[in-house]
Amino acid sequence: MAAETDTSATTDTDTLLRTGLGHHRAGRLNDALACYRRILQSDPDHADANQLAGLVAKRAGDLDTAIARMRAAIAVRPDDAEVIYNLGNTYWERGELESAITCYDRALALKPRHENAWVNRGRTLQHLGREAEAAESFRRATQVRPTSGKAWENLTLTDTGRRFDEADTDLTRMRAALDAVDPNSADARSLHFALGRARAQHGAHDAAFAHYTAGNAVAWHASDYDLAAEERLFARIRDAFPADTLAADPAGGATDPRPIFVLGMPRSGTTLVEQILASHPAVAPGGERRDLSNVVREVRVPDRPSLAFPDWAPSLTPTDETRLGKAYLDRLPAPASGVPHITDKMPANFRMVGLIRRILPNARIVHVQREPADTCLSCFFQNFTNGNLFAFDQTALGRYYRAYDALMAHFRNALPADAWLELRYEDLIAEPSPHVARLLRFCGLPWDDACLAFHQTDRPVMTASMSQVRQPLYRSAVGRWRHYAPFLGPLFRALGPLAPAPPRDTSGSG
Repeated sequence: MAAETDTSATTDTDTLLRTGLGHHRAGRLNDALACYRRILQSDPDHADANQLAGLVAKRAGDLDTAIARMRAAIAVRPDDAEVIYNLGNTYWERGELESAITCYDRALALKPRHENAWVNRGRTLQHLGREAEAAESFRRATQVRPTSGKAWENLTLTDTGRRFDEADTDLTRMRAALDAVDPNSADARSLHFALGRARAQHGAHDAAFAHYTAGNAVAWHASDYDLAAEERLFARIRDAFPADTLAADPAGGATDPRPIFVLGMPRSGTTLVEQILASHPAVAPGGERRDLSNVVREVRVPDRPSLAFPDWAPSLTPTDETRLGKAYLDRLPAPASGVPHITDKMPANFRMVGLIRRILPNARIVHVQREPADTCLSCFFQNFTNGNLFAFDQTALGRYYRAYDALMAHFRNALPADAWLELRYEDLIAEPSPHVARLLRFCGLPWDDACLAFHQTDRPVMTASMSQVRQPLYRSAVGRWRHYAPFLGPLFRALGPLAPAPPRDTSGSG
């Protein structure tokens, strides 16, 4: 008689894995991680548990743990293209772009029809400025799946000077792809943004705006954005950081002057300003860092643990402020020799200006402003896939901008001159030298000619403006709203007094 096999451990592992996956898909990450850890306690080499624990760590922002877990899974299953692909995504998020490309190439060697690996490989090459290679990677993705909206959208970003005339083969293929997909799908949304960009580059502004509007409508109807709640939040932030406390010398906080915050509305020119600063030998580019928001999320008031930002801010003691400042600084990468500053270019940190002042009193805050209509139009033309839900509707966009503008007016009037600098995008474009010099003086940096040749700086750029900041300054984006003024009524009404004056009638009639 054959010996019976004890399957209890296997059954328990399978149950834990299924339970963990259920928690994972529902967003209960801590519960999911607890299941995966139980598996790994008895079987440290369990490939699935390692991979899934790595994905949880990645989602939580613990990229070191994510990479270690995924490497452990690959050690057991070296031919698993999906784990290798996810490792590449984790390297990308950590800014290790060459390592990410190595992973994507390895995954594609194992699975040549991995559409997402082709797309993410192309995006990574874009960030490195290798536009031709990026375009080829996106084309390979469209060969795998001709209706890949992500591939087409990114392809239109690889050559911003291209003009898609009616005979363009890619234009024809994009239109055919749009006709073939569900009109409410993510592919349709991306294809509308791709066609909007292609039509705009050809100068067909009516057709471009129609596509952008359709793409935004898909995104807007799929969102649950609460604009009124956002407006109330901005008002609470003003109340939590009154002008007199911002103007006074902070009693607490970490005094390290290393961070330079570059913030403002999305698409306002923050990437350009960071690129200028990062061209200086004394400044390391930090990119769009989540460190400050992560610190804020971890704050718990002992007697009211459910209290959220900014409502706990008035009760912070100087000791609390110092602790929070150090918690932020501890998350920054170790400084390189001779590089005393690092930028933090998360635009949405404009909500945190009052907190920055209190927990990092010697940090520099650079607020980048751009003409409201151009800022909003550029947001409307950007297919945001992570936040910025206000951008998908003209009325919401205009109201959000007004709430942001009121909050910035509060900080502008309260903060001392050595903590706050405003740069206008249009001024920087028109006269770079004096405004770059003013920026460097504010940051305590000596003049360096490299800051005017920022487009020649050899560094990855991880934002949607990656192509623009690799070009010399140009004025074509100034006043772009005029091409689309007939379609911007809802935005202008929502902007109210911030809307541009209507163009004067110079025809001589009347």
